[in-house]
Amino acid sequence: MGGVLAARLAIEEPARVATLCLCATSGGVDVATLGGKDWRPAYKAELPDVPDWFVTDRTDLTDRVSRITTPTLILVGDADPICPKAVGDLLLRHLPHARLRVLAGGNHDLAQALPDVVAAMIREHIRPWPPGRG
Repeated sequence: MGGVLAARLAIEEPARVATLCLCATSGGVDVATLGGKDWRPAYKAELPDVPDWFVTDRTDLTDRVSRITTPTLILVGDADPICPKAVGDLLLRHLPHARLRVLAGGNHDLAQALPDVVAAMIREHIRPWPPGRG
């Protein structure tokens, strides 16, 4: 859900977003059409007190995602059943200033499972982009 909120902010308030990182997220596109597994039933079963909006929200930014003009890093794992690589490929096609990094063996828990790798990629991304600017 964080990636959806971040993408929405980048669309609606672009001046407030200097760089964007979408890590193991839908980025607001319909992952079901791209082979993504629905995570909501298992999540709700594991955390029954989670607010309803968290599992019922179906924000779809597909028709607006190309408005994101901020430099964007898209991180996906090649073994993520929830947000598969096809999601990253779609975002890359629609975001004019994006880079896609695919982490081998990465699942939906990229940031937790590979914190040093993900942090290094984010550090590299938030440096002035394009290089020499800033």
